[in-house]
Amino acid sequence: MRRELTQKDLAYDQIARDWRSFIDDYDTARRGDVLIGDFLAGRIEGRRVLDAGCGLGEFSRRIAALRPARHVAIDIAPQLVENLKSVVPGVDARVGDLLDLQASLGDEVFDVVFCSEVIEHTPDPLLAIRNLAARVAPGGSLALSCPNAAWKWSLWIAQTLKIRKKYLGYENWLWSGRLRAELDRAGLRLERAEGVHLVPWQVIPKAALTRLDTALRRHSFGWSVNHAVLAVRPA
Repeated sequence: MRRELTQKDLAYDQIARDWRSFIDDYDTARRGDVLIGDFLAGRIEGRRVLDAGCGLGEFSRRIAALRPARHVAIDIAPQLVENLKSVVPGVDARVGDLLDLQASLGDEVFDVVFCSEVIEHTPDPLLAIRNLAARVAPGGSLALSCPNAAWKWSLWIAQTLKIRKKYLGYENWLWSGRLRAELDRAGLRLERAEGVHLVPWQVIPKAALTRLDTALRRHSFGWSVNHAVLAVRPA
């Protein structure tokens, strides 16, 4: 039986029309560079790819440009799914819940599963990880990012100062150890574990910040703002 969705589950659907006006393009681009440009380099062309939590379609566009053999994108927000169909022609866009992938995907598996800053917006991010891992075919890869619970104080500050007042959904950030343990429990082998951002606010020039983030990425997994992982299912 499908679970009943709440207003918190559908928080992004409620702000779909305005979301573009207050997202951080720098953050989105950095996550795309790390997860798609680096972690998944050479793994997308000619493969079956799932974009889990397509949002406004920024990552789906990058994936489509790399010519996957099959490209499925899901999101829990119906408005975002409809928007994606016009943004990325040819993508198989569906409404889907990370906590109930059977309803949208049936028994499909993929060579690449991509998911960036989505699992924390569910009531059970650990279950979301297990469900995503179950969709990785033997020899396939899961590229995933999520916020680090060690930095959640910065979210509380932003909410208190009403810097972030539009989104009213779940914020279940994970500790690095929990993320590692859940990937292992799901039968995936962790290939890379790195950070994306060193600070939650881009207060120094972005070009310099990018160089700093890139230089320290391989050493910052446990204390960076975002966790970024690449895990593979043994063939």
